[in-house]
Order: sequence, then structure tokens, then C-alpha cells
Amino acid sequence: MRVGQLAHTFEVGIRRASRVLHMAAGVVLCSMVLLVTADIVGRFALRPVKGSIDLGSLMLVLIFFWSVAYTQLVKGHVRTGLVIERLSTHTQVILDSVTSFLSAGIVGFMSWQLGNRAWLIMISSKPGPLTDLLNIPELPFKFMAFLGSLMLFLVLLIDLSHSLAQAVGKNAGKHPGNSS
Repeated sequence: MRVGQLAHTFEVGIRRASRVLHMAAGVVLCSMVLLVTADIVGRFALRPVKGSIDLGSLMLVLIFFWSVAYTQLVKGHVRTGLVIERLSTHTQVILDSVTSFLSAGIVGFMSWQLGNRAWLIMISSKPGPLTDLLNIPELPFKFMAFLGSLMLFLVLLIDLSHSLAQAVGKNAGKHPGNSS
């Protein structure tokens, strides 16, 4: 298999995995809406949902980390285009490459730290941190956050490869900020 075909297969796989995580985050979000609704109704009936804050906090971890890669994939993050749109296409491509490189570096470091902390908790003889009220182990959620941040890192690497390919002259008519 050629390198180009391998890279394309890798990109398609990352895109699919990112969409699956995003859909799973949507299911978690719907569950969270039901939980909050049940908690609010329960408060009026003097029987709030026990541990709703714990559960909601853990659900937010999944919603954020599982959705952020897809948001990058569809270019849904905030971009400041007021100044950049006035620059030449070549300068825009260079700035996109630098931005993608720095973003990938920061997110890569964050992913490494998340994975490292989760791994250290897992191999430790001591039990890891638990939620306050329900005593739910946080370790699985740390690994799920690592998975989401790793997916974002891979999407940023794909963006970087597209920006660099355009910077050296391939796909000259296509701006990397508009690809998805």
C-alpha cells in the first residue's frame, strides 16, 4: 500500500472515530438533560436525584472531550478572520500551518499528561480518586478524556498535514480552513 493511500485510510478512520465519539457524546448529553430534569422535578417533590452533581460532572467530561475533535473536524471552533482574511492566500496557509503545529503540540502534551496520570493511577496500589457522594471511580473517565484529547490531537495532525501540503504547493486552490 502506498504512503498516500495509507494516509488517506488513516484520515478516514480518524474522521469516522471522531464522528462516533461525537454521537456518543450526544447520547450522554441527552442522558444529562433527563438527569437534570428528573433532579429539578424531584426537588419539587422533595426527592431530588441522589448524586446528580457527581453524575453531571462525569457526563460533562464525556460531552466535552468526546465532542471537541469533531468540532475541529468540521471547523466549528472560533476563528478570527478579520485580519487574516486580508492577507494573501499563501500567508494564510503559513499561518494555518503554524497554528495547527502549535495546537497539535499543546493538545499532544495535554493528551500525554492525561494518559500518563490515568496510567499512574491504574498501576498504583492505592485506589484512585472517587466522586464525592456516589464514590464512582474517576479513572475510567480520565481514560475517556485521554481518548477524546488523543482524537483531537490526531485531527490536528491531519489539519497540519493539509496545511503543509498546501504551503508547499499541493492543492493550491483549496484553503485548509475550508476542508473537512
